[in-house]
Amino acid sequence: MYDQHADDATPRERSLPPDSLRIFADLILNKEDVDQMANSDFLIPNLIVRGHIAVFAAPPNGGKTTLFMYLCEKLAASGLDVLYINADSSPGDLKDHFHHSAKHNYQVISPDAKLGMGVQNVIEKLSRIVGSAMNCDGLVLIFDTLKKFVDMLDKKQLKTLLSILRAITLKGATVCLLGHTNKYPGKDGNAIYEGMGDLRSDVDELIYLDGSRNPDTGDLEITTRPDKVRATIHPRSFIIELPSRTVTESATLISILSDEEINLLKLVIAAIKGGSATQADIVATVISRTTMGHNAIRDALKKFTNLSDAEIKVGPHPSGRGFMYSLV
Repeated sequence: MYDQHADDATPRERSLPPDSLRIFADLILNKEDVDQMANSDFLIPNLIVRGHIAVFAAPPNGGKTTLFMYLCEKLAASGLDVLYINADSSPGDLKDHFHHSAKHNYQVISPDAKLGMGVQNVIEKLSRIVGSAMNCDGLVLIFDTLKKFVDMLDKKQLKTLLSILRAITLKGATVCLLGHTNKYPGKDGNAIYEGMGDLRSDVDELIYLDGSRNPDTGDLEITTRPDKVRATIHPRSFIIELPSRTVTESATLISILSDEEINLLKLVIAAIKGGSATQADIVATVISRTTMGHNAIRDALKKFTNLSDAEIKVGPHPSGRGFMYSLV
């Protein structure tokens, strides 16, 4: 029998039986999900979302602590109760951290600095909060670093801690977990967070802090790279002046390149200045001065022209065949 409403069904509904659709009902994106992303309450714009658990991953000495000490100033100034749990600093750094917290009105916990205490005592106190009627509205917890609280390769340990932290957020708290990236990047050249895949699955946000030293100023430049998000989050850039560790926010997005890419970019710019304009000419000029192959240089050229602060631009060749490269 002809169903007059059949043509009103979406292709998705026609391709799956109704029972199959119902199985996925709790996973299908709906208007409420989208509205939640658009209207997220940011404690720090495009970085920290109220009531979420977020992992911020960077390599060792990548500026995590310095950046978050700066963010603590902003959080505390807005009236939030900030508790920075620092389990990864030397006594000298802890002294500086204490003075900074006293000046900017937030609290620092250093479990190992207390006689007979350790990170387990922190976890026990969090568990007590979970089992109580305490309200955690306005509380921001920063863990530095996550690997000091759990074995990153122990799935059970990680799940237990994240379950406690999730329960804390349901009471109104916001949790920031500072983590490390692996020594070697992934196939795409980007850093990968350290630990089990469950970490990415069980948190609300995973945001990388990609950084590199500016060869001209010596400052550390950091640009955030949102990887997993449950809010609409755009990248931001910060500059850490060295050796003072003064943090400033960049008005424009800074492209982060590896040392190898920075050196290659310099060679490409020199080649263009020297008269090389086509891809073939640039590759021929550069390849003798680097260990990178033809394909790697071509891929890098494409990346350099797509950077938000690109120094190189590409356009059609006057002949209509191929492309011409020039400096911005």
